[in-house]
Amino acid sequence: MLTQTILQSQKNNIQILYSVKANMNSPILQTIEKAGIDGFDCASIYEYYQAKKSGMKRIYLVGDGFIKSDLEKIDFDFAQFDCSTVNQINVLKEMHPNIKVGVRLKGNSFFGITIDDLKKNEYLKDIVRLHFHADTTAQINMLLTKISKLLRNRTQIEKINLGGGILALKVLKRKDKEVLDLLNRIKELFPNATVIIEPGQLLSSSIGFLISKVIDINDGNIILNNSAFNLSSWYVPKLMTPHLPKGSSNIIGNTNWGGDIFTDNVDTTPVAIGDRMIFGLVGAYYTTTQRSLHGYSFPNEYYFKGEKNNGTKFN
Repeated sequence: MLTQTILQSQKNNIQILYSVKANMNSPILQTIEKAGIDGFDCASIYEYYQAKKSGMKRIYLVGDGFIKSDLEKIDFDFAQFDCSTVNQINVLKEMHPNIKVGVRLKGNSFFGITIDDLKKNEYLKDIVRLHFHADTTAQINMLLTKISKLLRNRTQIEKINLGGGILALKVLKRKDKEVLDLLNRIKELFPNATVIIEPGQLLSSSIGFLISKVIDINDGNIILNNSAFNLSSWYVPKLMTPHLPKGSSNIIGNTNWGGDIFTDNVDTTPVAIGDRMIFGLVGAYYTTTQRSLHGYSFPNEYYFKGEKNNGTKFN
């Protein structure tokens, strides 16, 4: 999946960044870096440290949480920062007067800088990157049109980051009419700009598996030695094996919260205490979105490379 995605992006003249927040374990980052990805996207100074430790020399940063002390620790010889607030622009330019900046434009969410605020900023001429995230194609189109009228020189824009999620996947596939229209609009308005996407889940979700043990069965409901609630605040693992037919029972976690459910409405008759269950799609947004209800710790993580049978434990 990783190599195929990188090749597809190169074929379509799209730069692809890996969103470090999806999975920031060092061996994962090192593998992705060696595969030839165009760079890493980081949303905090801590993700930046992990990205830098992996050996990556092309790091892009964006996030409301970056403060002056964070920016002082960044090596801008190989890192680029897209500002999410006007204050970030001012602080960055005070520290590095000659630096070119990127801006995240405010769209559907409350993140980013409004066009009206950019009009008032003295550093408009220094903007070379535009950044979007979780915005619709219609919203991006509207913002691109507005800022194109604001800039005196459209050719100053070097990169346009469309973010991750489903839009990144559509940009890669190039089959959606609205996305194709958006890409053509970008080329029309900003002829020198390279389009960037920054998927995370797309690249790392399928590499992770969870092995859980059945510790009890109560009234047909299977109780596991892990918690779906604790494992991730964003996603629930998908049961791969054993295959269970539809029924009226549930597979639940080991907390006392009623919503701690891995899988519902299944027939658990074939399962016994001590059996193992394997869940998939846990390679992204698990270690980085975990919780610890009742003090339960996150499961040990191991990585396998090639056809080796022995796993190496993550640090």
